[in-house]
Amino acid sequence: IFWIDSRGYKPRSLTGTDNSLPMLFNEWPDHELLNVREALIEPFHQCMDGYKGNLLLGWLPMVLMLKEITDKFHKFPILYFAGRTQSGKTTTIRWLYSFFGIQDIDGASFGGSSPVGIMRDMAYWSNLPVWFDEYLNSDPRCKKRDPLLKNIYDRQGDKKGVKKSFGQDFYKIRGCMILSGEENPDVNSILTRCITIPLSFQKTHNQECAAEMLTELSEYFPEVTLQMLQHKTPQNVERFFQFQAKYEPRLKEYINDRRLAFNYSLLLAAYDVFIEPNKQFQEWLFEYAKTDKAEKSQETPTNTFLSDFYTMVERGLIRNFDDFLLEGTFLYLPFDSFYDTWIEYLTRKHQHPEHKKNTLRDYFKEEPYFVKSESLDPNDSKKLKVKRFVDKQRRAMCIDTTQCALLTDLPELIAETRTF
Repeated sequence: IFWIDSRGYKPRSLTGTDNSLPMLFNEWPDHELLNVREALIEPFHQCMDGYKGNLLLGWLPMVLMLKEITDKFHKFPILYFAGRTQSGKTTTIRWLYSFFGIQDIDGASFGGSSPVGIMRDMAYWSNLPVWFDEYLNSDPRCKKRDPLLKNIYDRQGDKKGVKKSFGQDFYKIRGCMILSGEENPDVNSILTRCITIPLSFQKTHNQECAAEMLTELSEYFPEVTLQMLQHKTPQNVERFFQFQAKYEPRLKEYINDRRLAFNYSLLLAAYDVFIEPNKQFQEWLFEYAKTDKAEKSQETPTNTFLSDFYTMVERGLIRNFDDFLLEGTFLYLPFDSFYDTWIEYLTRKHQHPEHKKNTLRDYFKEEPYFVKSESLDPNDSKKLKVKRFVDKQRRAMCIDTTQCALLTDLPELIAETRTF
């Protein structure tokens, strides 16, 4: 029992057992090690195929800064592990939990968990990670829970009506999420809310040896967390936000994605302040984020839609002023009418859309190239949603083609095909 003044508090078990309370101190076995954080960098680096191990370690102080980050930004990235069966997802995530004094934990099935159960876990595990496993793009239960992932990233709690006294239960998000599966989510708006760590099935002998050593040392990992907490002074918290503010615009300019730039700037700042400044890791992370952005930009529902749009322009199936409107670098697309045209195009190819109209429209709103009407002219937002086409005025969504890799050469294509 913890006593504060005259009031006593008894901790409740996180997993329903009496021995699962977090333990934040176990004396490191080698008393000669002055800095146990540095003692783990090389084994993680070796075990996880290079700087992915540093990426993992950088996420730890982010969790310890969870409250400060969410109070300031009202968002926090999801940590996602992708890999085949026996690629090491469970072992790696258990190492992470060992830093918080929790041993031998298993992740609950994401598709098999109810939305209420997920939100309750996110409220219950205060300032700790919550692990959900078996994310599958082919599982419709997982796809129905995709909006929950957006809410968890954006720290938006869930309300549930209570029959008794017509009241409400509100689940405030206090923890952070670890998600794992054999493949990455196929929705870009979910992927960009994640820091992804792919794990390889093939392991070298040196990697296996490093993994065995980390497993043996895992019971002592809480001392690393204790050192980081002791290092979390007001001065270092301020340094963290200064570093984050420095890295975010540089990453945004380099990878051209504001959400991924925010996610990785948090991790890089946490690594610099709470582990060690590392120029090589910083350079690697910039390239990793750029590659991550490129991979996340492929085979998304919005990209499939725009790829078909481009093909239809190329073949002369749709025309400027008739079916869409290009003004400078801004594409105005009457989404409702074009969606029906797109369905006819897919039908001729014996294909079917994977997402309904409203769902696909919502996905576009999450893309960096989607231009909100108020960002063009805050004093004339109503008129910007309506554009004059050949037949009549229509409401249209706006896309900045300079920010969309699939459409950067659309003006040249229109000029070549003379569709205007």
